[in-house]
Amino acid sequence: MSPPPSAPPLPALASVDPTTRRLLLDWQKRVLDVLLVSQSTAAALEALVRLIEEVHPEMVCAVMLVDGNRLTFGAGPSLPEFYHQAVEGLAIGDGVGSCGTAAARGEPVIVADILSHPYWADYRELMAQTGLAACWSQPIKGRDGRVLGTFAIYYREVRQPSPEDLEQIAHLSDLAALIIEVWESESALEHSERRLQRLTATIPGVIYEYRLHVDGRGEFPYISPGIREMTGLDPETVMADPGAVFALLHPDDRAALHQANLRNSDGSVDEWNGEMRLDTPQGQRWIKAHAIRDTSAAPADGSTLWSGLLTDITREKTAELALARSNAELETFAHAVSHDLREPLRMVSSYLRLLERRLGPDLGSEAAEFLDFARDGAHRMNRQIEGLLAYARVSRQVPAAVEVDLDLAVTAALDNLVMAVAESGASVSIAGLLPTVRGDPDQLALVFQNLLANALKFRHPERPPRVVISAREVPGAWRIEVTDNGLGVPDDQAERLFGIFQRGHPAQSVDGTGVGLALVKRIVEHHGGSVGVDPGPDDQGACFHITLPREA
Repeated sequence: MSPPPSAPPLPALASVDPTTRRLLLDWQKRVLDVLLVSQSTAAALEALVRLIEEVHPEMVCAVMLVDGNRLTFGAGPSLPEFYHQAVEGLAIGDGVGSCGTAAARGEPVIVADILSHPYWADYRELMAQTGLAACWSQPIKGRDGRVLGTFAIYYREVRQPSPEDLEQIAHLSDLAALIIEVWESESALEHSERRLQRLTATIPGVIYEYRLHVDGRGEFPYISPGIREMTGLDPETVMADPGAVFALLHPDDRAALHQANLRNSDGSVDEWNGEMRLDTPQGQRWIKAHAIRDTSAAPADGSTLWSGLLTDITREKTAELALARSNAELETFAHAVSHDLREPLRMVSSYLRLLERRLGPDLGSEAAEFLDFARDGAHRMNRQIEGLLAYARVSRQVPAAVEVDLDLAVTAALDNLVMAVAESGASVSIAGLLPTVRGDPDQLALVFQNLLANALKFRHPERPPRVVISAREVPGAWRIEVTDNGLGVPDDQAERLFGIFQRGHPAQSVDGTGVGLALVKRIVEHHGGSVGVDPGPDDQGACFHITLPREA
């Protein structure tokens, strides 16, 4: 602890004589030195009391401190131990001795004759044992007017104070107040620092302050102990040499961060986010950085101060990269397999047709039925391969980003489903106008084509399909709904329905490949949206919905 700049000389000393003034200033210096060395209010107050009693041996002095609604001993080395024990925890109240009354009233209380004064009626026997006859008590007040305690002067004879005595005790109580307030402020600061240290030690990651100079140089005025676990470097090392942590940056990220520093050094950016790799002794780590510029002050040198958080995202990033690799490999595999399967499938279909032409009239009814089964199986397999190819193709393509009128996307989808709509006797309508979004027109048309085809396939056998397409705004997006009156979606199928080769009804009951809804999900997610279905009672239809980002 160091004496703060807020420890001024005692007030009102200009009115006292030079000798007394020098004495009080000397006491102030000496007791603050004791406070600095001992880190103890009690030691500093005791030093003050002893200094006074050395100069004025006729006095016995004591300092009492306010603790809630009671007084506790701060210092009183010349008072007997039994007196300490008797008055420790004295209740603050009017008429409770000199100190209890002074603390309650917030004003000086002068008792010239203890044994005859009503304030001391309950303590006459105690005071007779001490041999003390008079007690003058001055409230110790802080700069905000709070009563911090009392400063008491006892005499062994009945004694009435002079004006000079009253002035002196006021100055002594001011000096006691100075000691208490210096300690309170330092204790509050130390408590705050300890709390901050505990907080920063428990928060995952690293909290830091980073000062960025206009020429791109940087320094860390503060960095939390978490940097040790993240990098193996002590906070003191990083604050002394910021280059120590920057040296751990992956070479590919070092140049990018340097450019970001130069861009941010002009003060035009208020928030910054980034990801980087650190090559630490424990291995490579992925770090996510988030920082906010301090706009409360503008340093004269033009530098900017950033407060931020570093988070170790190695586990998440490793999983993300592994998943991305797995997906890429899966998409490549699906594309290659489906492409390679088409050739043998084409051969199977060709030989089936050849068999039918060669044997023709010689085919019996049972053989003809078997041939139909084989032809139908080859046809279904071909459609599944085409669906798999379409799914892989969408996964590998980056969608265009142009304005797409969804009314036109629905029209394009219906153009591709003219025969299916006519054969099923379906009615497809649009409730109101559909929005315009940014995306790939062909892919969005494919979304509606698959949703409409799904509604036509899973129609109810006892009624013609009725499909209604509508749209409404939700926070930050458009929600487009495709509602039908078909077979519906069982509750236990809603979650898995958008997986590839997943179907909500038995495969033999409805023709389909099991790829259409998976393709819808992949396209919509590539456009930054989401898909879902609201399951309902059996045979009551279903409501498929997609969300697409709304332009700002």
